Order: sequence, then C-alpha cells, then structure tokens
Amino acid sequence: MLGDVLSTIDAACSFAEPALVSRAARARLRSAAEGLPAGMVGGFLECPLATRGERVDLLLAARADAGGLERLARSEAWPESIRRAPAWQGVLTFWSRWADRRAALFDRIPLALIEFDLEDDAQAPRLPGFHFCVDPAFAKHGWDAPPEAPAPLSAADLATLASDVLGTVTGVAPSPECLAALERCRAALPAGGRLLHLSAMLSRQDIPRKLNAVLPSEQLVSWLDAIGWPGDLELPARLLARFALGQRLAKVDVALGASIGPRLGLELCFPGHPASDPRWLDLLDRLVADGLCTSAQGRALTAWPGADELALPGVAWPARIERSLEIKLVADEGAVQAKAYLGFTTRLSLFAPERPAVAGQRGDLAPLLRDPAIALPEPLITPQARERVEAAARLLPGGFSSWALEVRLAPGIDQVDLLACARADDASPTMALAFERAGWAKEAAFLERWLRPEGALRRTVPSIWLELDLPDDRPPQPSVSVAVMARAPGGRGAEDLVRRTVCQVLEALDAPFGEAAVEGAMRCVRLLPGGSRLNHLGVMRGRPAAPLRLALELPPTALRAYLRELGWEGTDEDLAPLSPALARGVDRLGLALDMTEDAPRRVGLELVYLRPSLAEPRFRALLEDLTAHEACDPRKRAALASWSGVAQIRDGRRFERGVWHVKCVIEPGAPLLAKSYLFLAAVAAPDLAPRGAP
Repeated sequence: MLGDVLSTIDAACSFAEPALVSRAARARLRSAAEGLPAGMVGGFLECPLATRGERVDLLLAARADAGGLERLARSEAWPESIRRAPAWQGVLTFWSRWADRRAALFDRIPLALIEFDLEDDAQAPRLPGFHFCVDPAFAKHGWDAPPEAPAPLSAADLATLASDVLGTVTGVAPSPECLAALERCRAALPAGGRLLHLSAMLSRQDIPRKLNAVLPSEQLVSWLDAIGWPGDLELPARLLARFALGQRLAKVDVALGASIGPRLGLELCFPGHPASDPRWLDLLDRLVADGLCTSAQGRALTAWPGADELALPGVAWPARIERSLEIKLVADEGAVQAKAYLGFTTRLSLFAPERPAVAGQRGDLAPLLRDPAIALPEPLITPQARERVEAAARLLPGGFSSWALEVRLAPGIDQVDLLACARADDASPTMALAFERAGWAKEAAFLERWLRPEGALRRTVPSIWLELDLPDDRPPQPSVSVAVMARAPGGRGAEDLVRRTVCQVLEALDAPFGEAAVEGAMRCVRLLPGGSRLNHLGVMRGRPAAPLRLALELPPTALRAYLRELGWEGTDEDLAPLSPALARGVDRLGLALDMTEDAPRRVGLELVYLRPSLAEPRFRALLEDLTAHEACDPRKRAALASWSGVAQIRDGRRFERGVWHVKCVIEPGAPLLAKSYLFLAAVAAPDLAPRGAP
C-alpha cells in the first residue's frame, strides 16, 4: 500500500457510495487510520448490509513478502496512545517478532490483519481484532490452493503456532480444550480443505477466538457435523443453495473455544466482475429480495470493484487504487446478516490502468467466440451456428453486462441461441436507438421507458434478459424477460402487489395479453408452495404464439404436487427421465411455464448445482441420464468439461467460462429436450494483496 494509511482510506472512501459508507462512518474510519504506520498492503471496509451505512469497520493487512514489516515492527512508528495501551502490547510484540526473517514466524505466517470495530465515536486507542494466516500456500494461491501447493501445517506445528501467536497477542495461551477443538477441525477437513486464519478479537468481550477454513462446498455440512458445530445443519445447506451460486469452495469461519460455538460465517466471492458475472448479479438480486441488502446497496456494490488512477500525498509516481468485493453471511442462533467486504490496495501505476473488461460491450462477443482460448468446441457449436451467434451479437449495442449461450445437447441439433443481460444502473440510453435500427420497435420503447432515471419501471425492474432464438439465418425477433424476484403471495396485499407488477411489466412491453392471461399467471403464482418465488416474467416474441413466460423457483420436493394442482397434462411417466436427478437432489430448481392456455402444456425444469461441472457427481450423473434417453450427445457431454475454467485471450484479458444450469423441456407426447446454458464473464483485473477477508 503506497503512502500513509489515512490517505489510502480517504481514497478508498471516495469510491464508496453513501449507501455503503455514510459521512459519519467515514469520519470514524479516518479517526481509526490517523497516525498508523505505513507497511500495510491493503485492507477491507466491512459494511453491514440492510442498514444505513452508519457503521463500517476497518481491516488492514500486512504480508510477510511485501517488505513493509520493518516499519510495523518499530514501536515508535505507532501512535503514542497505542504504545501506552496494555491491550496493544501483545500485537506490537507480534509485529516485532514477525519481522525477524530468521524466525519461524516469518516463514509460517504469510499474512496478518488488524481490525477496528467502529460502531461508535469512542476515542483512541481502539482495541483491535487480530487475524493471522496459518496456511503456507495462501500468499501465492489465496483460497484455492492446487494439489501441488505447499502442504498444510501438521497437527503439532499448528498447535505450536496457535499457542505461540495467540498467547503473545492476548497474553493468555489457548486452553488444551481449545487446542483439541482446533485439531478436530483440522483432522475433519476433506480433500481440498485447508485451515486459513486464526483470530483473537481483543476489542470484544471475553476476547473470542475464530477459525477460518476453506473446503469444497458439498462437504461443508458434513465437516460442520464432524467438528461438533451446535447449529441447525440445514441452515448452511440452505444458505449454500440460495446464495453460493456455483461457488466451488466454501470459505467459513466458526467460533473457537473449548468447543465450537454456534456462530457461522459463510463468504461468497466470484472471480468475475459484478457487472459481467451472472452469478454476482443473481447473488445481489437475491440478497435484496430476502431483505439482507437494500436496493441502493446492491447498486453500489456492483459499482465498487475496479481500478483507477489517483494521486497520493508523498508519492511522486502515479498510483492506482484497485478494489475487490466479497460478501459474508453471518448466521447466529438462526438469524442471518449480510456484510460486504470492500477490498482495496494501492500500487504504482506504470501505465494508465484500464478498467476491467466487461463481456457484453459492443463488438466484444463476436471476436471472443473466435479466440482460440475461448471458442466453443465444435460438438457444442457448429460453424453455421457460430456464424449466426456472431451475426446476432453484432446487432446488439453496448450496455449489456453479461452473456450466455443456450446449447441444445441432443445429437443432430445445432441451434445455439444468444442471451444478454442488462442492469438498469449499467445500461446505456443508446440501447433503445440501436433496437429501433434493428427493427425492434416495441423492445426499443420498453427500454426507453425502463431507463428513465426517475421512472417507476426502473425501480420495479432491476435487470432484463434479452433472448435471440437462432434456428436459421432469418433476422431474430427478441424475447424479453424482466427480473421480478417476487415471493409467493402471503396474503391479499402481497397478491395485489404481484398483480400490479405483472400488469405494469406487460403494459410497458406492449404485450397483447388480456385479463385471462394475467389471471392464469396469477393462479400459477398463487398456487406456489412456501419457499417459492416468481423470478422473471417474459414475453417470448421470438417463439410461435409469443407466449407469456413465468420463470419460477420452488422446492424440488414440491414439484409434482404443484404441477398436479396446476392441471398440467403430463404424468409421472413424462417426468421419469429426470426422476433419478431429482432423487439425487439439486441445489436449486427452476420451473419455466409458457402461458398460452390456462394450464401450461410445456414446462421447462432448470436444474441448478452449486458446482455444475463434470467434477460434480450429481451433474455428471444427470448428463449420463440424459445421454441414456438420447437427449444428450456423448460428444457434447464430453465437450462441456473443456468449457468451464478461466481463459486468457490474446489481448491479455481473462474470462471465466462456466455452465449456468441445464434446462429440460418436457411436453407430453414429445421427446425430452435438454439445453445447457454456458456463460462468459470478464474476470476483474485487480488481484488484491489481502486476498480474503478473515
């Protein structure tokens, strides 16, 4: 981190909107940072969500390999109020010992952080929280250490390090019971799991300790059970299914004492930029829908990550500030709170920094599809289908934040459709003009109305999806779906609100649906079981009869009963090809209904897994089931394995490729149709030094 801490905090706060960091919170941050020595590499602003931004805590990180430890080790560099505070003596001693490159601490601890709780205007010195990393691979690999990374500490080395550092910082060595609990956590880790940090919160009553670990998401619940976590094990499973949208690893923290405490923290982070990665977009929408984040905060979080030039006092060379984002869900005795960790660091700027590339800018997708590092393998897309997708991409203006390709998996079907997502806060007003030039008059009128800054439609609809069906070389007619994210009505008032939203959207889209269609849609929503929601509402003008599309989400166990109550013509025999997949379990189940009649005849089941790759046994088994029913070409199934991952293209930009979900379209008397949705999202350029909030 260049310059002094206070200047960097001022710079970071200048990029945080008031919904996240209020004026009062900025004053407390400045007070906490004033006089702290240089030597930190970066930090985080910890922002509790669903509040007014009045409290923001500060974390500052130091790395063993960053060259600033000598400054932190000099006690005279710290403010006098800190040097005189008894509770700070252990932390100052740690800095001194850690900076000794000949000592074991320097080799075994790659990173340490101090944290300031800033809930009030208390005078300095504030007592710190202290976090230190116990994973030798963290400095190089962060959360996701590959198999060839340095091995984790042994049981004996971990216990020795924990006793030494916690005893130094707090003045009290951990008890034998605490060390035994730590060893249970280490020994129960599955393959791919690692312990990351230990913490001592000196600023809080009784100085609680925490343990931070990372492990495969599908192993989280069994690990918590094995270590004796006393909470409801269904809660982390629900949080993963609801919010960890495709996150392969779960990063968690638990309270560590003589036993494991009930508090649980679950961190969420995706490598793509929030403006281009559909998982970020969906996560923020879900946090808002569940009341864990305000709409204004969701918009502010999308705008936070990036890199910008700035001038820092006392730094002659041009500098830049790089910003990242992580979300933490904290569950304690059943209650769940969300926090945002706004990461920041400053570096020398040798060249003018570019903003992170966003897949979806005009002309961006067509060349990307031709780049050897990204191009879909031919079993998934034929040359003819690629030409259609590229031609369709050239019709679209800038302003779309992410893309997806809808690939038919059955043998002999080469159709690949194009989907593009736009968010109200990122879309450009010029999109409407481009739509008019393409001959999409109704969609252009909707966009113009949607993008009015003070319009009611903008407040109602946070994002839209545009879908271009490309069965042949004819110019496509777009279908438009809008995000609604409305819970199943829980009373007359809630039902009226959903009805008004549906009518408002259909009127804005100039959709010729009468009261009967609206009532049919409302019946589908009204019959939804608990825990369900209406996610999107679409007008599918690119399809025969231009049906009204409802995109629902419901518990998998409620599917059959819900379809029967709707009056769906299908039977259990029609669902039989998917019965094994439903029995094995999915992490989320979507249901798409086309409302051409009172009771939909054609339904689409969206099967979503936290880790949709061939490494996920349930996903692999689903593809094998579809292959057995001739709904998936074995060559396409194999090609999906090579699609997922991060690729760097010729101009140096990096993009994440992934499988969003598989949709199975079921219509009585018709063959099963399976589709895979492949997304492409730009990876944010900054690689922040702290890499992971504690």
